[in-house]
Amino acid sequence: MNPKPPAGSPDRPTPPRLADRLLEWFVAPHRLETLQGDLHEEFAYQVGRVGEQRARWRYWREVLGFIRPYVIKRKSSEYPTPTNFDMIRNYLKITLRQLWYNRMVTLLNVLGLSIGLATCWVVYRMASFEFSFNTNHPAHDRIYRVVSRSIFDGKESGNPGVPIPMLNVIRAQLPGADLSVPVFEQRMQNLQVLRPKKGIQNVKKPKGIFATEPDYFSLVSNTFLIGSAAALSQPYQVILTQNRATQYFPGMSSKEVIGQEIIYWDTLRVRVAGVVTDPPINTDFVGHEFLSLSSMRLTPDVSEWGEVSATTQVFVRLNANAQPSAVERRLNALAQKYTATIHKEGVPFTRWHLLQPLSDLHFDADYANDSRTASKELLYGLMSLAGFILLLATINYVNLVTALVPQRAREISIRKTLGSSRWLLVVHFLCETLLVVSLAMLIAFALTNLFFTGFGDLLPAGTAEYTNPPLAISFAIVLSLVVTSLAGIYPGWLIARLQPLAGLQKRLGIGLGSSTLTLRKSLIVFQFIISQTFIVGTLLMGQQLRFALGQPMGFNREAVVLARTPYWDYKDEGRRFVLKTELQKLPGIAAISLGDAPATDYFNNNVWSYQGKKGKVSVSLYRKFIDTDYLKFYGIPLLAGRNVLPSDTIREYVINEAAAKAFGFKQPKDAVGKILTEEEGASFPVVGVVKDFHSQSFHEKISPTVLLMTKSNLLTVNIKLAFDKPAYWQQTLEQAATKWKEFYPDEPFEYRFYDAQLADFYQNEMAQSRIINLATAVSILISCFGLFGLATLISTQRTKEIGVRKILGASVASIVALLSKDFLKLVLVAIIIASPIAWYGMHQWLQGFAYKIDIEWWMFALAGVLATVVTILTVCFQAIKAALMNPVKSLRNE
Repeated sequence: MNPKPPAGSPDRPTPPRLADRLLEWFVAPHRLETLQGDLHEEFAYQVGRVGEQRARWRYWREVLGFIRPYVIKRKSSEYPTPTNFDMIRNYLKITLRQLWYNRMVTLLNVLGLSIGLATCWVVYRMASFEFSFNTNHPAHDRIYRVVSRSIFDGKESGNPGVPIPMLNVIRAQLPGADLSVPVFEQRMQNLQVLRPKKGIQNVKKPKGIFATEPDYFSLVSNTFLIGSAAALSQPYQVILTQNRATQYFPGMSSKEVIGQEIIYWDTLRVRVAGVVTDPPINTDFVGHEFLSLSSMRLTPDVSEWGEVSATTQVFVRLNANAQPSAVERRLNALAQKYTATIHKEGVPFTRWHLLQPLSDLHFDADYANDSRTASKELLYGLMSLAGFILLLATINYVNLVTALVPQRAREISIRKTLGSSRWLLVVHFLCETLLVVSLAMLIAFALTNLFFTGFGDLLPAGTAEYTNPPLAISFAIVLSLVVTSLAGIYPGWLIARLQPLAGLQKRLGIGLGSSTLTLRKSLIVFQFIISQTFIVGTLLMGQQLRFALGQPMGFNREAVVLARTPYWDYKDEGRRFVLKTELQKLPGIAAISLGDAPATDYFNNNVWSYQGKKGKVSVSLYRKFIDTDYLKFYGIPLLAGRNVLPSDTIREYVINEAAAKAFGFKQPKDAVGKILTEEEGASFPVVGVVKDFHSQSFHEKISPTVLLMTKSNLLTVNIKLAFDKPAYWQQTLEQAATKWKEFYPDEPFEYRFYDAQLADFYQNEMAQSRIINLATAVSILISCFGLFGLATLISTQRTKEIGVRKILGASVASIVALLSKDFLKLVLVAIIIASPIAWYGMHQWLQGFAYKIDIEWWMFALAGVLATVVTILTVCFQAIKAALMNPVKSLRNE
């Protein structure tokens, strides 16, 4: 055995200073000198026996092995036991120091999480608003709307209305319904308000007028400020909301409004009998004026069972024990008793009725009736989108924090050696994660406000105003805890299982295993799969929208302006034709035509029949009313026959190619001269066939269409501005407005460019495209945060390797390639996996279009190139920085 070197030898190596500091922190001063002397003697002996490096680790083991029982057994009088507050304070200090020491990683984590949390918060605000609709009404879970469904011309459709006589049948013969309420919407062009001392005030196109009964206010949450619902049991009474009362009678209190008079339809004079609170923003009961139904003098007869209007709706409230399915079966049995199956001219028309829960009113577009509806599928899609983006940010956090484990190995090893349990380490790390998440949540609230300012038009009206503090606070707490758990559990578990000796020796492969690196790579691949999918979606949606907006529709739409004449003027066709002549004289107008625009978001159809050699053929045709200038105005070519002739009534038809084929004609010319019979109408010949044009959006196939000439239906003025003089368009439109005032002094000249109206066909798709664009930008940004942080950590960890390579002659380019190639491999794997996923998703989305683009390989290649360029730009910054470092300095620091 080698003898111990003398204690005072100048060649004796110095023991680890940090270990000596630990002794100074925990050992009483009067014992420190003796203890250190003994340990130093043992250290010197071990240096001569096993070498300096191994002796240093053994010195650590001796120091830590001595301190642990010494700290546990110390007397409270000499060393006071720390309180819980002291422990929490120390943990907080450690956490803040750790976050500050790695402040770049902390900043990237906070920014990434704040973007993900802000996305979730925006979607939560939107979803909570949409799903809150109609939940504030009493007994809302027992309220149903009776709706109609029918099959007409082989197509099934829905209607929110019912035949008017059904109300009385429900009340008299439908068990299970303890309340049935009519809600008949009244649409009018104007009304007159009789203001005291101010005369008559005209109100144009008022909305929210319903004829109903007193039970209506048992369904809704409106409360009376003055008056009572019983007033609606009497004729010629109306109840106003507070907002409408203020609008009609400004400066008057609710009490003063009572007894004031309003005139509807120029003859129906009613008095205000009550004022109620305004409807909340999250309801589909949007009435502001409630006329007593008895004022309408409705006398429904049996013939009206065949008529269904979206404006005549009936709501029922079922008994607590009633089964909706049983009530629905009884309702249809009663309806069939009065109507059975209606057959008109051999065309089957079948109708039945459903009970639509109040909770579905806001989400079922089949029964929209001009009211805004939301899509549950879209909401669920946005929730998934927000979840993916938050998952990207969480993955970043896990990647960056696990990459920091080697830097924290000594701290964790010392704490475990001093007695800290794995559970305490995990809890401490979760608290550290919670602190980061809480800071990110505060920033997320600020980002949400910025989003509402810059992109509020993407959200439904009322989203910003709707608040539910208890639900919002609960969501914020739950979201923070979920993110903390997802982001912190794995790194905490990884740290807790670190072997103390391996951590002190920095031999982390022993303590952590190779699975950590594999998981980190997998998470990076997952991030870029999501980003790549979003990039492909952005490219394809943009291409389809450009195709839909730029593809020829079968008619000329450039420089076309549409203006609709007042509905009440439908009988005075002479005035409209004089207006057409006067507008035609303006120098900036190239052409004028009266008639329905070729493609609209509404349609007017009926069934026509043709009796041929093979029997009777019935076809549902879209109707377009046109004048003699219409075909020339829109450049729609005639394939056979001639144009319509001027006529006050229908005398002949012009059809399109699709209609000719639907009737069985092989050639357009074969249809000319054939007689078509309109359902329950007269028979007239086909005088011409025009080339097909789109009458709806590209979502639908070109429909069989008939063009008719009848002056009373020519309500839309089509104006083509001089195409070569766009600088004078505004001046021309101002001159047209002046002419308009000469014919309709009380009606504003409301015009719209036809291109803008056609773009409305794709409002939903444009909104979806903007959302996907934002999601793509956010996902790429978050992924870049993660790549940047990992590249920085990896370049720091490989400082010695880079220095050695540079000394041996490696170029900057080779070092950059060395640090970048691993990331590029991962991105390539993500592109390969994401491409079929993106193809499937976009293929499904394109199925909503009858006319669509082809999904081509170059779109995926372009998306892959974009992802690769983003990766290179992100990683190369740190790679070049590391490659340019002075190798001598980096090796000396190591």
